[in-house]
Order: sequence, then structure tokens, then C-alpha cells
Amino acid sequence: MDASEAKRLKALEDDNRRVKKLLADSMLDNAAFKDILGNNGNARYGAGGCRSSPNPI
Repeated sequence: MDASEAKRLKALEDDNRRVKKLLADSMLDNAAFKDILGNNGNARYGAGGCRSSPNPI
């Protein structure tokens, strides 16, 4: 392996590390959103918003 190939490999490894971190952060955000939504996809009646009950007055 010559110097240019080693530089290329290092750059690819750095990119791979960065993409893995972005994916992990995205998966964590996704899990947090699912917890907030109660895993049912209905954000209207939870999370303490202005519509915190199904029958607002």
C-alpha cells in the first residue's frame, strides 16, 4: 500500500466513523420521538401540548 492509498483509506475510515455517528444520533432521536408519541403515531393527545386531553374545553 503506497502513501496515496493509505491517505484514501484514512479518509474513508473517517467518513465511515462520521456516518455511523450520524446514524446513531438519528436512531436515538427516532427512539425518543417514539417514546414521546407513545409508539402509536398520535401526537395530539400526549407530550403535554395545548391539546393534552382528547376532549379539550
